Amino acid sequence: MKKSVLLPLILVSLHCQAQFKDFSFRAAATFPLIANTNESVELNMVPISAAAGYNAVVVRTGTVRQSFQGKVGFDLSGRFNYGVTKRFFLSSGLSATCIRFRRTVEVESLNEISQPTIPLFPTVPGGSAGTPFGTIIPLDANGEVINYTELKSASPDLGNTTTWNIQVPLMAGTSLFKEKVLIKAGPAFSYLVYASEIKQQYSMQSTSMSVYKDVSKQGFNDILASGMLETTFRATSRLGIDFSAQHFFTPVYSNDGQSGSATRCNNFLVGVSYQL
Repeated sequence: MKKSVLLPLILVSLHCQAQFKDFSFRAAATFPLIANTNESVELNMVPISAAAGYNAVVVRTGTVRQSFQGKVGFDLSGRFNYGVTKRFFLSSGLSATCIRFRRTVEVESLNEISQPTIPLFPTVPGGSAGTPFGTIIPLDANGEVINYTELKSASPDLGNTTTWNIQVPLMAGTSLFKEKVLIKAGPAFSYLVYASEIKQQYSMQSTSMSVYKDVSKQGFNDILASGMLETTFRATSRLGIDFSAQHFFTPVYSNDGQSGSATRCNNFLVGVSYQL
């Protein structure tokens, strides 16, 4: 009888201690740090067009280096804390996070694994005769020489990338110094809602390069998992200064056999929160 009465009393006691603690809004600046990567990839190149009367396909394996330069982004979020005891609490909420960086892709080395062949006309379709020698000048569809100098030039905006993620953190925290300092840590899960990258393309008609914004999530991972550590210093009873560090366990780019599958991001945040 005593045990049957004692258990409900313990549960009621825990429920009384666990209660809604507070709700806050936060606006912050973010800055990503992404390590450079070197990956071995397969490159397929078609340097000569059919307009020249012949074509050649070169298949090589090479090392591609990706360099990343972080840029300032934004974070807007709402958080609520649910008290478990006087000093320990659970924290969750919803964040809209913008991460910005510039990606530079360079081919560091090439190892040829397949020599190009030249189908001559008239020949049996699919047949080949020898391999090219000397210097072959690639032509466009109009028979004009492709301007390699212009191909190598790059816009200063080339590679600028912007992503927007909706994040849900699931953290546990504690308060120190009479609730002047809050420390929280735990996992966070993100969904990619927007991605854009400044790219360039070659026009055969004008034999020139043009820069355009590719607004597409293709090539990016939609679902990201990360770990977060947050610290809040309460300047007043309602105003706080937030510092956060976040490490993504999931690569930024999808593992589709292309370069970038090992790229992971560390995101740092400094902001101001207001407690309701």
